[in-house]
Amino acid sequence: MKNLARMTLFFSFCFILTLTLAAALAYLKLWIGAARLIPAQPLEGAGLLIALGRRSLPIALYGSLLLSLSYTLRREIPKYMAMSFLFILAYLSTAGLSLGFHRLKPPEKPSPSPVIETLGKPGLILAQGDAVTVFLGEPADPQGARVISLPDRPLIYQESSPGPANPPHRLPQAPFKNEDPAIMFSLLIDFSLAAEQFELRMGQNLLSFSLYLGSLCILLVSLRFIFEISAWPLANLFIGALLFRGILALEVFLDSEEIQAWIGYFAGKLLPPQLISPSIFCVLAIVLLLYTALISRIRNRRHLDA
Repeated sequence: MKNLARMTLFFSFCFILTLTLAAALAYLKLWIGAARLIPAQPLEGAGLLIALGRRSLPIALYGSLLLSLSYTLRREIPKYMAMSFLFILAYLSTAGLSLGFHRLKPPEKPSPSPVIETLGKPGLILAQGDAVTVFLGEPADPQGARVISLPDRPLIYQESSPGPANPPHRLPQAPFKNEDPAIMFSLLIDFSLAAEQFELRMGQNLLSFSLYLGSLCILLVSLRFIFEISAWPLANLFIGALLFRGILALEVFLDSEEIQAWIGYFAGKLLPPQLISPSIFCVLAIVLLLYTALISRIRNRRHLDA
């Protein structure tokens, strides 16, 4: 019981920490994107925070289960007890927050948007390719005077906002943000698609969401045998992270409209569309659990023979 209590605290801490960090980083990315615009654009208030929390749930689910499965091995908690308990924790935490975010609505009187200071001062120069824009006034003033230099054309002086006499010119963004690496970009896209699937299932009905989430949690906890592959916990954690990434890619792949239509064509009326992904998750989880039981039996027999 003491180990289970510690495991509950550890999972809860990892879940809350991962959810908070993911939402905070997503907010920071949006804030940077808004600050790059000239003039800077305001961000929404409570509604944006609710949306970010909802979209960070898959990251919290995968991250907390990955760390907790490794923790149960280090604490030598019996595998089937640990897997069962982690399934309950993961399901209740994710389902509870998903239901809460789904029913939580932004206040009728929106809170004031955070003020983002526009970068630069009078004289700011922004270049995009061969086009150069020089702000003669404050960059935060959308109607401020500016000078625009375009290739093979005389300088364009805009005393106020673009109009019939002043053709509009698209302003470049402030160049202080590096693009996301391809691997990280694809990971964020997959987590975003997984969050959309959570929202879609919750919007359908609670049963559809529960079956989907429950089957996904069973599949993830059935990967505990990965953390016993070698004697190095860090190496096992790295391998587990790669397999979790594969499960996330599989989840997105199965939930795509093309694959759903293709499987539905062969399944016909035997399998409703809402049960296609959960059924595949459950079949894979059963195979992995049988493999875990077989490996445990072989190891126990070798131990007795020795």
